[in-house]
Amino acid sequence: MNDEGAGAYAQSEDAIEQFADSLGSFAVSLTAELATIHRDGANAVERTKVRRDYFAARVEELEATLVDKDGADSLAVQVAEIEAARAELEPVADIFMVAQDRFARMTQTISRLRPLSEGHIPMARKFLMDKVNLLRSYQAVRLDLDGTTDPPSQIARGDAKSSGRGLSSWADITQVALPGGFVWVRLNEIALKDELKNVRDAGDFSKVAYDEMKIGAQHFIEHVLPFVHKDKSVATSEYFAELDRKAGVSYADGTQRVFEAFLGRWSPIYLCRGPEGGQYTVTNGRHRIKVASDLGWLAVPAQVKDVSNHARRC
Repeated sequence: MNDEGAGAYAQSEDAIEQFADSLGSFAVSLTAELATIHRDGANAVERTKVRRDYFAARVEELEATLVDKDGADSLAVQVAEIEAARAELEPVADIFMVAQDRFARMTQTISRLRPLSEGHIPMARKFLMDKVNLLRSYQAVRLDLDGTTDPPSQIARGDAKSSGRGLSSWADITQVALPGGFVWVRLNEIALKDELKNVRDAGDFSKVAYDEMKIGAQHFIEHVLPFVHKDKSVATSEYFAELDRKAGVSYADGTQRVFEAFLGRWSPIYLCRGPEGGQYTVTNGRHRIKVASDLGWLAVPAQVKDVSNHARRC
């Protein structure tokens, strides 16, 4: 990678890391702010309750001491005092009820926001930092067959009109030596019309979603294949598992899964061709071939079987 490309990668990683740090700071601030709001709300309710209880106690006290010992005039004065106390109590009691209701609704809102500040945002920050670490673990290795620096995604598409510094055709990418048992097979050597007749659009992808498989295919070209080119004997499933482990990435989101999808031992793209020659039929891997075709790949890594004249079929 040239200095300009390395700088672009570094800037991207720094930007993601800064955003992740901002998310972390926001989560801390939000958690503290929610705690403050809850505390202030509880204090306000408590102060209103104290005031209500004071006036309620005053009314009870006046009612308890209401006696007719000094004649009608004295009784009238006491009744007036009770009515005045009740008049003061009523709005305070109403305010207390409103405060209680608002505090209850505020508590519900805080309960909904707390998982965001204490769970989802920290998880998002961890996810971003995992991706930053993953990018940094791959940054030092780029596909470079002839000292060029174009990104592998251009090479994968067979882009003949690249920047001029990169590889000019798909033939160059097929120079990457694959692990034992795998060869590059051009898509025009496969009977795509017949073999993909039941894999026409995203709705035909049930096991792994179409978009997820497209991302995996691009990841294979941009991150897996450079390692294979560097040293195919080292680029194994276990090797990528270790990279994922160091980056803190799960198998479902990691590069090991992508490696195994295209160069794994258990479920590779498997093609067969009869003794009469012609195009390959597909025994396994139709969905991966469909995605590769949609992405503009001109070839796929596959295991192949050429059937002898004595065999009846693939």
